[in-house]
Amino acid sequence: MPSPPAAPKWEPPLFPLAALGFPALAALAFAAGAGPRAAALLWPVLGALGLFAGLVGAVVRQPPRLLKRGLPLLAMFCLGAALALGLYCLRWRTEALPAQGLEGREVLAEMEILDFPQENYGRFYYEARASVEGRSFGMLLSSAEPLFCQPGDVLCGTVRFYGFSSGGLYSARNRRLAGGMAIGGYLTGDMARSPGRARGLGGALARARNRAGRALASLLPGEPSGLIRAVLLGQRDQLEGTAAADFRQIGASHLLAVSGLHLTAAAAFLALLIRRVPGRRLGRALLAGFAVLCYLGVTGAPASAVRSFFMFALTLAGGALGFRSHPFNSLGGAVLAICLCSPFSGGDLGFALSVLSTLGLITLCRPLERWLLRPLRPWPRARRLLRPVSASLAVTLSVTAATLPLQLAEFGGLALAAPLANLLLVLPVTLLLYLSLPMALFAMLPFGAGLAKPLALCAGWLARGILWLARQLASLPLGFFRVREPVWAGLGLCVLLTLWACRRRKPLARPLALCLAGLALAGSCLVQGALWRGTVTVALAGDESSLCVLLIRDGQAAGLSLGGYNSGLAQQALNASHALRLETLLLPNTGADARAMARQLLDVRSAGALLVPRGAYRGKDLEAAGVPIYEVDGGWTYEALPGLPVQVGESWESLRFTANGREFLVELEAGEAQYAQVLVTAQKDSRSDGEAALFLGGGEALAEGEFSPQGGLWVLGEEEAGVYLHVRPDGRVDWEAM
Repeated sequence: MPSPPAAPKWEPPLFPLAALGFPALAALAFAAGAGPRAAALLWPVLGALGLFAGLVGAVVRQPPRLLKRGLPLLAMFCLGAALALGLYCLRWRTEALPAQGLEGREVLAEMEILDFPQENYGRFYYEARASVEGRSFGMLLSSAEPLFCQPGDVLCGTVRFYGFSSGGLYSARNRRLAGGMAIGGYLTGDMARSPGRARGLGGALARARNRAGRALASLLPGEPSGLIRAVLLGQRDQLEGTAAADFRQIGASHLLAVSGLHLTAAAAFLALLIRRVPGRRLGRALLAGFAVLCYLGVTGAPASAVRSFFMFALTLAGGALGFRSHPFNSLGGAVLAICLCSPFSGGDLGFALSVLSTLGLITLCRPLERWLLRPLRPWPRARRLLRPVSASLAVTLSVTAATLPLQLAEFGGLALAAPLANLLLVLPVTLLLYLSLPMALFAMLPFGAGLAKPLALCAGWLARGILWLARQLASLPLGFFRVREPVWAGLGLCVLLTLWACRRRKPLARPLALCLAGLALAGSCLVQGALWRGTVTVALAGDESSLCVLLIRDGQAAGLSLGGYNSGLAQQALNASHALRLETLLLPNTGADARAMARQLLDVRSAGALLVPRGAYRGKDLEAAGVPIYEVDGGWTYEALPGLPVQVGESWESLRFTANGREFLVELEAGEAQYAQVLVTAQKDSRSDGEAALFLGGGEALAEGEFSPQGGLWVLGEEEAGVYLHVRPDGRVDWEAM
């Protein structure tokens, strides 16, 4: 009797979780860029295609080898993407759609405060759950002053709603949706508060995070406390001075965000404590996972840290159950879990960078480390000594290579100082984490202050050293290289020549290709410099009470006003234009904040002259900067840059200058009516006007005020800190947000 035909044997993908997770992330990125309508049309098609591939594989008895491997992979790809898109459409209906139609409206709303405020560019932002006309959605409540409330409180008042900017895949709207915020708003009248009506796990975690931050601030005031709170708790709004700009300039911003590095350090510390607990391996693994989960909740659970936690949990479960999980599969499983729990995560830039950097570590780190150590084979002792350096460089290069396309597209440049910065800062930041975690735990205990003070002393000096080192690295020339139009062609040619050289085995092929790549990049940079020669960049940031104004041309810079707004933005503008020196620095306002901002800039850059109003208080901080100080009168005209005169208002209420034939008027205070081709103001009651006006006070102040220019109007978005106005030699003005 003939035997029945054998059942079809599918060959499942080698990494099944990766085959589901990465297509899900790609589908959510498509949905974030194309919108919910395209996602609603695509997910049934992908679902049907996945089911069809599965049915074909189940029906065909003896499929060809290609189909035997390809059909399961295609089915998992399509089903993972379809499931993610379906959840995206469902979440859009329940979370984002109820907020549609409220932009620009002023209605009565009831808002449950979810977390303590975050301060950003002089404003306070509260995450809240709003109820309006029977609709419930997440919102971001902004206020110029801190509100008397805490998580769990319910506010009732009239709110004017505004939408987030929606340009690009990783726009402000997509980033806020990933965080659960569908719309923004601000109070336009009085409010009523109901204290503590709703309390839950989220409120308890927010209070624990706030309590830990306050405990750290009581032990270490100032910049060291801000750095520790950012590194340990994710409270980046507590960073003072130029710290955030310094780390961003040198490509080390990931050290300030709670990510895989921080969660790994916390997990290692907690595992060291739990290892002493008696019990079985599974019980200790569960206890370690729960402890890391609690730390994740206290930090606010950012996407990069959640990704790291899922990978840690899969690895921990594999070790406890006796099998080893491949990191590629663990990464795919973590990505799948986040995509299913948060379907809006496709528009989160931080999550995308975290996934790409981890992918680069898995695939490129070890080959790069072997390649770096290959020339040292004849010297084993030197090989052992330089292994930590090669490992750090391999990590940095693999992460940079994996995230390079996204960095160029979103940030418009590349941090050339990143390898050196990571080599010098990763170890100190890790040590700071190991010191800060027990310090925060002891500081929150009733009788633990005595144990926390020795740790605070060590952590404070270490934090000061990290901040000093980051500031010095950020002041290096060409630390951040902006990629403009001509450089793209040269950069692409460099990549092609490098890839071609890696595949050639002839002795002279690789050196010749690398030399040609360097020449192509240098040539494109020279072309870029020639095209931008003579362009005057006016860098602007601030609000009604303080304006920061910089003039930059051909590597030369001059400060017209600092105002104490944010020295990090001023340094960011100077770094972006590779300006190493301030020819002149004018301080119309010499208050404490403006002097501190000027001193922070003068610590890393030299200046030719410091100009202050006659009779103004200088302070010892400015006199100790070593820059000649001159007192000037109102109405005076001087050359900020060669051939670029600036006229000061009679009462220091305005600044007037002409750049490449375009006349600018910068209003520092509301005064008499004036006119210029380009008006820059943050005064909502301004009476001046121009052919074009730039309003820096934000849409909220503009809606409340009486400012109504007759010409064209530019207004900064809610997420934009400042703006560059590039005045070309022919007088054309281009806008670029900071």
